[in-house]
Amino acid sequence: MAYEKTVLFLLQETKYPNNQDYFFTISRQEVTNAAISNMTPTLMISGSNEKKNPTVAIIMGSGRCGEDYAISQWYVNASLTNGLYPVFISYEHVQKQLEYLQPNAIILSGGDFPFPDDWYITKSFYASSDVNRFTAYRTTVSYAQTHKIPTLGICAGEQVIAGILGGKIISNINGLLVKNAINHRMPTGTHKVNINKDSLLYSIVGKDKMEVSSRHNEAVASGKNNGFSISAYASDGIVEAVEPKDPWNEFALGVQWHPEKQAALVQNSPDAKIFQALASAASKRR
Repeated sequence: MAYEKTVLFLLQETKYPNNQDYFFTISRQEVTNAAISNMTPTLMISGSNEKKNPTVAIIMGSGRCGEDYAISQWYVNASLTNGLYPVFISYEHVQKQLEYLQPNAIILSGGDFPFPDDWYITKSFYASSDVNRFTAYRTTVSYAQTHKIPTLGICAGEQVIAGILGGKIISNINGLLVKNAINHRMPTGTHKVNINKDSLLYSIVGKDKMEVSSRHNEAVASGKNNGFSISAYASDGIVEAVEPKDPWNEFALGVQWHPEKQAALVQNSPDAKIFQALASAASKRR
């Protein structure tokens, strides 16, 4: 199928009810209609890349019960604050979007959506059937691997990296009877993770423990017969970070927590250092 042109969509700042943060959004139907018309959708924020920073392609999340594409302000702010210029990927014709944008880095954003059934040790907690969203993640990881693009997976994005590399997923972790269990789905607050000193993550943050903000109910299962190493655990044994054993770039990392808010707000925080390391790796691809 030929794609004769691209169509630009500028994301709008939106405040959803009962949420203290704001989001950058666009109607999903508008984007879908463009794709149906054989146009490649291009999603951006207003304002040019005046600093000529490396671009990072961020997969959009979902808002308004799936009617919007939406991404939290913190992904945008963390990117801009730490030397990256964000562009965005919808779920339609993902390969074509990536080929057009040619990003210097990729962020697989967090979100609540199910993976293939054979990835799960326990049945998926999520009832959503948005297959297009998972397909967008899988296509984006494949593109990153082929083109050796720096990649950061956050929350569900970390789980996708692990699953593609042969890992399994545990669902409903907050319902499991685990000794000294941590609440991993906390809207506020933090918990501690322990970092393997022989890891990319440790080389970035420079410490073997850090406090993280956590909002998830699924997690990567521990295991040795897969293509990734575990670089961080929570005190209750939940996997908190993974790295490919055969990385396609010097920066290929998945973290289970959400580093984007602290990365935007606190310049020298460990979370900011993660985004800065991604920007450093991205700058080498320009």
